[in-house]
Amino acid sequence: MKHLTRAALWALGALALVACDDGSSGGEGGAGGAGGAVEADAAQGGAGGGADMTAGPDAAGGAGGAPDASPALDQAVADMAPEADMAPEVDMAPAPDMAPEPDMAPAPDMAPEPDMAPEPAGACDNPSDLDALAAAADTITGTIGDCALPCIAGGAECAAMCIGDAVGLGAACADCFGEIFGCTLQNCALQCLNAGSDACMNCQTESCFPAFEACAGVSPP
Repeated sequence: MKHLTRAALWALGALALVACDDGSSGGEGGAGGAGGAVEADAAQGGAGGGADMTAGPDAAGGAGGAPDASPALDQAVADMAPEADMAPEVDMAPAPDMAPEPDMAPAPDMAPEPDMAPEPAGACDNPSDLDALAAAADTITGTIGDCALPCIAGGAECAAMCIGDAVGLGAACADCFGEIFGCTLQNCALQCLNAGSDACMNCQTESCFPAFEACAGVSPP
């Protein structure tokens, strides 16, 4: 009994396997048929699309589409008048040469300023006193000696008046001679007891003549 049961199970299993194999084969066949149908449709669609793409706009036009605009465009271009030639620019006349500026007359030479007379160097440096001194050049030394004794007491003022009147000098110039007389009495009295001695001359040259020249503007007599 046990062996029959196993044999029956094996038989049922074999039948089940056979049934499974038959179902699989049928499914595969159906799938294959469906796939074939899809491929056929795709092929037809591709063929139709190919026909449409190759036709393009020109095919549509040929079948009653919009007319070609090229002839009208060419006619419009032909009808356009050519642009008129532009007139050449007029040459500008050259600017006239400017007349040269006239030469400016040179400025006239300015007249030189007259020489200014030099200021007098001292009280005796004037025409009047210079003429008087020149006229008394040989006698003035004796005139001074003649005025010395009377003016020992009166001093410089007395000598100025004495000498000025004798020679004809102006008051300012005569005062310079009075000062040299006063300087001699004060500084060279002993040396000038003999008015013409070298000792008297040396003492006056050192002590009195510089002041006289500064006052009179001339050399002492």
